[in-house]
Amino acid sequence: MTEIETKKLEILEREVSVKEKDLDFKIQEAQKSAWKSPLVVAIFVAAASASGNALVTYLSSSWDREAAADEYSRTATLAQSGAERARILEMIKIGDPNQVQRNLEFLIDAGLVTDPDTIKSIREYYQIRAPGTGPGASTSIDHSFSAPESNPAVFGCGTDIRFVPGNNASPSNLRVRLADIAAATGRIEVSGHPYFEWVGSGFLIAPNTFLTARHVIEAVTNEGVIPSGVQVTINFDANIGCFDPRRASVEEILYVSDAPDRDFALLRVAFASGENLLAVATQVEIPEPGHTVGLVSHPTTGLHRDPADLLRAFGEILAVKRLSVGEMFRAADVGLAYGLFSSGGSGGGPIVDLETGNVFAMHVAARAGEGGFGLAIASILEIEEVRILIDLQNP
Repeated sequence: MTEIETKKLEILEREVSVKEKDLDFKIQEAQKSAWKSPLVVAIFVAAASASGNALVTYLSSSWDREAAADEYSRTATLAQSGAERARILEMIKIGDPNQVQRNLEFLIDAGLVTDPDTIKSIREYYQIRAPGTGPGASTSIDHSFSAPESNPAVFGCGTDIRFVPGNNASPSNLRVRLADIAAATGRIEVSGHPYFEWVGSGFLIAPNTFLTARHVIEAVTNEGVIPSGVQVTINFDANIGCFDPRRASVEEILYVSDAPDRDFALLRVAFASGENLLAVATQVEIPEPGHTVGLVSHPTTGLHRDPADLLRAFGEILAVKRLSVGEMFRAADVGLAYGLFSSGGSGGGPIVDLETGNVFAMHVAARAGEGGFGLAIASILEIEEVRILIDLQNP
């Protein structure tokens, strides 16, 4: 092969190489332009958007399920906690502290009290308790008291009071003095609760402020909060023959005392449009021992009361507004004792000075053979926060 032919061949080889590179470049450009095509871009955007929506929908649904599960769990826990507290409170009303301990151990062993902290506290307490002391132990009262032989008075609708012969106070005077107090006294009713339909008594200490015992409202609340799905109302006409009762809804738990010697709570209530009730007239003076007093409440059955005593005291008329009459045993600045008969459902009711017609205390509890125990109104109103709350609710 001549030199000229060799050069021609090299030139041809270089041309082929250049054309091959040019072809590779055009193929690469064609591939890039395909990905940059508006159609391809639109397809990718739509796919990304659909994937994002699907992810958001999945996460939202997952969060909703978790929130619903949390709310159900919280509501169930609150209801269970309220039921356990109610069982414990009922057990400690027994007049024998040793029997109280046996009752609480039974609740724990039977699985009716399951909260670990509560069980631990109960058992630690009884490890250090001195025999004969503790919940249910007697106090130093020198009076004995048994169920009266005559039934306490029964309230009808309005100002109607049906007296049973044998009461030791004048019916004519009582009607005048108790009409407004009875109207402002209500039964605390519950709907949506797994265990209770109503829990106790109370009264309007101001037009929109309802006073009751702490242990009463704690039976259906948890740390001062009404559980979701539970409604609490006040029935002011849980009386014989009242078929269209006046009611108020409990809008808020304003105050729950944490002091051991002040078992009370304040509730903010709201009446239906056009309705309202006057608050009771109160007094800070505490009657002397021997003074005649009365309790307006809604007594019903209770583990701490002998059925024979209940029948003798109230007959078969229970869970409606009743008046029990008795006398003061002990007067003090905070805790009071008086000789009148009450039972479960009476906690929170007003104690009335039957000479002035004013409320001077709130009933807390009773023990068989010892009469009742109350909390002086003065000891409640001396708390500055309570006075401020009442003023704010009732400008």
